[in-house]
Amino acid sequence: MAIFSPTIRLLSSSTRILSPANPIRWGILSAGRISSDYVKAIRVTEGAEAAAIAARSPVTAAKFAAEHNIPNIYNSYSDLIRSDQVDVVYIGTIADHHVQWTREAILAGKPVVCEKPMALNPEDAAELIDLARKQNVFLM
Repeated sequence: MAIFSPTIRLLSSSTRILSPANPIRWGILSAGRISSDYVKAIRVTEGAEAAAIAARSPVTAAKFAAEHNIPNIYNSYSDLIRSDQVDVVYIGTIADHHVQWTREAILAGKPVVCEKPMALNPEDAAELIDLARKQNVFLM
């Protein structure tokens, strides 16, 4: 039997105790194959759940949600990022949009896991790293 009792600091002003009954809620940006693979990994991770999806097309998001049993569908990436139903954002969009959505999630105070490449040039990557440090937000 696994013991699961980590604490996560989700925003600078809040702390949440995680447990199987109170899992970390992942928001998934994009409904592509890499996001599908990531959701499958979340599904087998104790204390984690894929809680929300947004895609460029609402129809695609709804289909992805049905395939992966994701309860919340958002009509825009921004709406998902701002949602209080999302603790952490996974960014699986096409690479040239990674910087934009990573920046927005960091500024919203959400920890981010961004698919590779995080940025298309070293300057943008450095900007995101600096921003995450200034906002005291996890970035990977």
